[in-house]
Amino acid sequence: MLTRGLAGSLLVLLGGLVVSTLPASSPVLDADALVALRAHPAGRMLGLTVVLTGLGLLAASWLRLCRRVALPHGESTADRLALVRHACVVWSAPLVLAPPLFSRDGWSYAAQGTLAHLGLSPYDHGPSVLSGPVVEAVDPMWLDTPAPYGPLPLALGDLAAAHTGNPWVLVVAHRGVALVGLLLLAWAVPRLARWSGVDPALASA
Repeated sequence: MLTRGLAGSLLVLLGGLVVSTLPASSPVLDADALVALRAHPAGRMLGLTVVLTGLGLLAASWLRLCRRVALPHGESTADRLALVRHACVVWSAPLVLAPPLFSRDGWSYAAQGTLAHLGLSPYDHGPSVLSGPVVEAVDPMWLDTPAPYGPLPLALGDLAAAHTGNPWVLVVAHRGVALVGLLLLAWAVPRLARWSGVDPALASA
């Protein structure tokens, strides 16, 4: 179950390199085989098939995890909760590094954080005022669109942009903030479940 879910995550990561929009300066585009796959419809369809297969494996693994947790065979609640948390870590790790899939918004977030770091208000300017790798993969639809988000994510993007101008690293940094939220859920959900008389492990799954 854990291995199958990990395989699914890795397939999503690998297929995403083929089907997602990447900054033109990304080092992975130095690989001739990857460029060839991305350049042809058959290659892109293969990449999409790999992504969808990975998502299917993840979904099937999650359903098996839910069944395993809901029908314990002498396992304690603590053991089942530990299994859920372990699965979450193992399955999430490859996805943290994957390029944004099915949307290019992640690249926009990286650019908006860079705007804030440069002292340009993301509420007054769109990413089009920037140049270089950080805007290479931003959707043209959003290039001249000011940020619709509150100051907290922009401040976090500013903090990340102070350490790197690499858009992929900036995307991963934004996911790092999301992982903090996931950790808070891992802490809070079991407690809320116990207070509500619900199985903490199943609620966490």
